[in-house]
Amino acid sequence: SSGGPPAESTPGVSCSLAVRYDLVLGADLLFFESHGALACALDRLLHPTRGAALLCQPSRKGSMERFAAHPAVKARFHVDLKGPGGSGSGGSPGYDREVARLHQQYLQDPDYDPSIHAPGLIVLTRHGAPPQG
Repeated sequence: SSGGPPAESTPGVSCSLAVRYDLVLGADLLFFESHGALACALDRLLHPTRGAALLCQPSRKGSMERFAAHPAVKARFHVDLKGPGGSGSGGSPGYDREVARLHQQYLQDPDYDPSIHAPGLIVLTRHGAPPQG
């Protein structure tokens, strides 16, 4: 317990799902492999027509790709999976020049494992929603 009042009794804070969000940001959410539950949670949090989620995390031996391919995710969202960029990232053009540059630099380091160190980006948008950009 936080020791404070419950969120529902705190002025300006709502626990109601009557509030839906245009954008949800998340990082390192996929390693527990609760992909269906996360898809349902994002579905409930995001605005029904224009909501989008940006999830950033390494592949972690395929957990990012398994999430992107999960039936609960695909049923609710259009999935755009982006690697860090450059060679060694599955041919993805990347999502940020500086991340791609650093990824290329770190590929020379024997302790660098792209599966656990290189941040990928998953962009989830509602089916039929206008493209994000």
